[in-house]
Amino acid sequence: MTTEKKVEGWIDDLVGALCDPIIVYPSPWKDDLPDWVKPQITLERLVMNMKAMHEDGVPVGDTEALAYIFPGRWKSPCPNSG
Repeated sequence: MTTEKKVEGWIDDLVGALCDPIIVYPSPWKDDLPDWVKPQITLERLVMNMKAMHEDGVPVGDTEALAYIFPGRWKSPCPNSG
């Protein structure tokens, strides 16, 4: 891979980390994510992209997984165990 292609790939990853949409479970609660989640996802995407440059892996962090699961949990809450 040439240096030009590496730079272009890195730029695409950076733009994606900053601008890609946050995908959430489709439910009426999809707009009710806590305020701290969206900036945390951007930060984790940047960190995970840096790790993915040096190691194999997918640049997705725990907070992004939480953002997807969160609205679904409101749609189908866990039953009481009591």
